[in-house]
Amino acid sequence: MESLQGRDLGMMVEEYDVLQRAFGCLARGLSFIHRHSMRNRDICPQNILFRGSQVVYTNFGHAPEPFSLQHAKAAANDPMRRYRAPEYQEGGEENNSSDVFSLGCVFIEILTVLDEVMPPPLEAEACYSEAIGRFICGELCALSPYSRTYLPKYSCWHMVQRKPEDRWWAGLAAEILLGHDIPGQFFCDACAIDTERHKYRHLMNNSV
Repeated sequence: MESLQGRDLGMMVEEYDVLQRAFGCLARGLSFIHRHSMRNRDICPQNILFRGSQVVYTNFGHAPEPFSLQHAKAAANDPMRRYRAPEYQEGGEENNSSDVFSLGCVFIEILTVLDEVMPPPLEAEACYSEAIGRFICGELCALSPYSRTYLPKYSCWHMVQRKPEDRWWAGLAAEILLGHDIPGQFFCDACAIDTERHKYRHLMNNSV
């Protein structure tokens, strides 16, 4: 297997164009994972690598399974718990929308860099699900609709809804971003082509 060598998301804060393209590429990548009946279960900046223009998810499935006392102890000591969905924090059942919530939290961190706003004021042991509403409705929602990050912010809002059934699925987030994309703004070329191809197949299947 090829060794994955690259920089994680936290190391990319100076490369604005790369970070902006990550929105579409990450949504497309998660959609691909879910379409193949898989989940990541451990989405956080440290588990997203950049190799040239490629964005790669790593470290699949390392989050503890949610169940009983064992889960409660693991969740409390989980260093990446701030990116976990509310249902994980509460020991409930997770599904694909839990991955979407985690990716929305990553989007928030990218947005704070691109728009130079302060991230949610979290204690070390806190999680984004406890502060997400205040943050999105506060500093980020005050941005101009003409801002280059307005659409990712709009997508993020729908990805981090507290109830799983209210969240967008990853493929929809990718399609919304692609529908308003200036070439090279939210996607690399390969991810834009793949998202458009899947959207076309989806429309054709639904028209039969």
